[in-house]
Amino acid sequence: MQTPKHHEFCPHTYLLPVSLFQPSSPLTDVIQEFYSSLNDKDITRLEKLISLDCVIEDTAYYKPLDVKVLPACISLSHLLQYLYFTRLIKVMGKNAKFAIDEVCQGVEPTVAVMWHLGKILLHH
Repeated sequence: MQTPKHHEFCPHTYLLPVSLFQPSSPLTDVIQEFYSSLNDKDITRLEKLISLDCVIEDTAYYKPLDVKVLPACISLSHLLQYLYFTRLIKVMGKNAKFAIDEVCQGVEPTVAVMWHLGKILLHH
């Protein structure tokens, strides 16, 4: 299977919502594990999910993140991506968590995720 490059991504690609009541797909399972790894602050588990040709497009950033999270990276770009996720985990603190609102799956391996940050409120 060929992986599309980030410049081939079209924001108008047809994405269909994945219902919570439908059986999960391998891609939605990876999305769940990705955000679970971030919420658990587990960079080791996170790095196992991201392939060398993975592209993460987030509208909060000017350009896509070509991602591979490796503690022993050789290239500067891989080091910067590793630092991005370790910093993200650090600044989230212990109470901020990603909550997935919706997962839409397009032609494999395209997935779009709507999420929000929440905070765990501790009850006394």
